[in-house]
Amino acid sequence: MVAEPAQERLLDIVAARKRRLKNSPSPKSKTTQALQSSNVINIMDALERSVEAEKRAKR
Repeated sequence: MVAEPAQERLLDIVAARKRRLKNSPSPKSKTTQALQSSNVINIMDALERSVEAEKRAKR
């Protein structure tokens, strides 16, 4: 087979990126931690609770 320097370099870059991504925490975990540590609320949950409270008050 003919050695392709560009292909070999590309494979090295891909392997390095895989190693780097494997060792770093996922972005989802950072986002989840940030949401859990802040005062962010789910608007839909708050709306549902509000509508249920209104329905109970009218009965």
